Amino acid sequence: MKILELAKEALSLGFYSADESKSLRDMAFIGEQLETGSGAVGIARTNLLPTNRLFNKRNVRTLRNYAEYSIWVRAAIDIYRDVVALAQYVLLPADAQKPVNEKIKSEIVALLNKPNALDKPYSEMLEEFAEDFLVLGHGAFELLLRNDATPYEIRSLDAARFAFQQGWDGNPRSPRYAILDPGTMRTERYLANPMAMVLVNRSRTYDLLGLSHVEVLDLAVRALLETDDYFLREAQNPSKAGALDLGTGVTQPQVDEVRAQIDGVRRPFIVMGGSEGAQYIPFTASERELRMLDRQTWFVRQVAAIFQVSIAKLQVKAEAMNRASTEAQLDEMDEGPGALLWRICQAENKSILGRFGTVEEHNLKLDYPILSQKDEKRQAEINKVRTGNSAWITTNEARRDEGKEPLDMAVADDILIPTSKGPVPLSVLQREYFDNPQDDEADDDIGDNQADESEDNADDKALLSPPVS
Repeated sequence: MKILELAKEALSLGFYSADESKSLRDMAFIGEQLETGSGAVGIARTNLLPTNRLFNKRNVRTLRNYAEYSIWVRAAIDIYRDVVALAQYVLLPADAQKPVNEKIKSEIVALLNKPNALDKPYSEMLEEFAEDFLVLGHGAFELLLRNDATPYEIRSLDAARFAFQQGWDGNPRSPRYAILDPGTMRTERYLANPMAMVLVNRSRTYDLLGLSHVEVLDLAVRALLETDDYFLREAQNPSKAGALDLGTGVTQPQVDEVRAQIDGVRRPFIVMGGSEGAQYIPFTASERELRMLDRQTWFVRQVAAIFQVSIAKLQVKAEAMNRASTEAQLDEMDEGPGALLWRICQAENKSILGRFGTVEEHNLKLDYPILSQKDEKRQAEINKVRTGNSAWITTNEARRDEGKEPLDMAVADDILIPTSKGPVPLSVLQREYFDNPQDDEADDDIGDNQADESEDNADDKALLSPPVS
């Protein structure tokens, strides 16, 4: 009874309500694990929570203004969203020669088909994941785990409220992440490493938060605007030679502040007194300013370069926000969206499939065939030249890449070489040209004997022929 009371007390601290059918959550926050009798595990909060600093994005509103107010940034983000949403995943054997664990495979398929109780499709969650990755620098899913650490639900997380724990030492029982309260931005709850799938944009050794595409764009815009403003100010109103005496009693920080105010505005009007804390912000990324930027050619080029999509595709997307078919959309996929889909695939294999055991246990991998086909198409064109327009993969390899069962035929595991008489297995050509060298020698002997016989016959004919008068 005491254990049950402690478990209820733990749940009343604002963690999660127990789910009798699903055994609550798992290994969540640092603290004691308590058996509740129903198979559920509650976490009793202790005073051992680390006091290290949490890191989360601070300029969220400014960054999201780009995605909401700039038609060009919106078009670039939507190209990425379409790619990750339209790509269809498949579960393939990691080793084609070994069987897969069908029970685990069915659990993974059921999870991805219905990832949460809200009936939000997994494709829609991937779109939100991709937008946060591009705008704020990281995307995150929360994984609800059973007692055996396998996930039974996936939930989207607002990246603005997602914080990284500084100094996490790799202990799976200690919190690596935190969810912040949207009002106070104080810690609402902690997440252990197995409870989240996280992908950081432009991950760096000295920064937990990464660097998003929109952050890079914002830095580029501010640098260009500041540079243009400086050159225009110098052309219209060059700096005067001389000095401004601020009088007695002025400290060096005040002098530096006044100098910054003079340098920061085009036509300064200085009122001395209370100057501390004053600042000049030339660009606020407001709706009006971003609408003005949308008309600038250089801004469109910056968006295209940073998001790694062509200007032509940006223009088409901006003018007609329509969804192309899966084949058409991904066949012309740019390097940026394709690379993001590949990174998401790696994160899914690690954070979702990895929770169901090692590859040696289930022999499964998640893949996106249309992404693989794009890479294979490019590689096939290269190999086509190298092999003299011959085929370069077997029929069963092609079927496995498409998620189909292999054919139980020997010829399906052989490379077919096109010839004038039709496709010929490569193994047949191997035997014909390389595996029977004695046949070649025999052929040479036969040819020599035939030549000798021809010469002897010619001599006999010469002897038997009557002399010519």
